[in-house]
Amino acid sequence: MSELVLHIGAPFITYQQYAAMSGLSLNKIQDMARQGQLPIAPKVRPKDTPLINMVALTKQANQLAEQAGY
Repeated sequence: MSELVLHIGAPFITYQQYAAMSGLSLNKIQDMARQGQLPIAPKVRPKDTPLINMVALTKQANQLAEQAGY
């Protein structure tokens, strides 16, 4: 079995950056975040920009791939 090595450009990215990378609309990403489908970094202050945790998202994707037998 081969080992998977990924390069994550940044550990946290904005919704807008994720929209550009994924091709999904900003509204779809906001909905996914509200529904708990995207791991979001905790905010320190209420007005902080919400950030998607790319490390956690990569781990989730890896777990799903392993469960599916990839």
